[in-house]
Amino acid sequence: MSSLPVLVLGIAVTAPTTAEQARPTNGFSRSGPWNTKLPAHVPLDPRSAEIVDNIKLDKENNYGT
Repeated sequence: MSSLPVLVLGIAVTAPTTAEQARPTNGFSRSGPWNTKLPAHVPLDPRSAEIVDNIKLDKENNYGT
């Protein structure tokens, strides 16, 4: 029986201690609108149902599902 050498690389991954220290992984700045938290209670747009229906139609018409 022969033995093959095995190479193991240890990579330490540590998480930031607070959310403020975390860097976004989506390519946008931390303080930009794409990484800004929404308030706890955001009212829905009065036309929310119409907007959702439009998104559904777009999906069906352009992506066939």
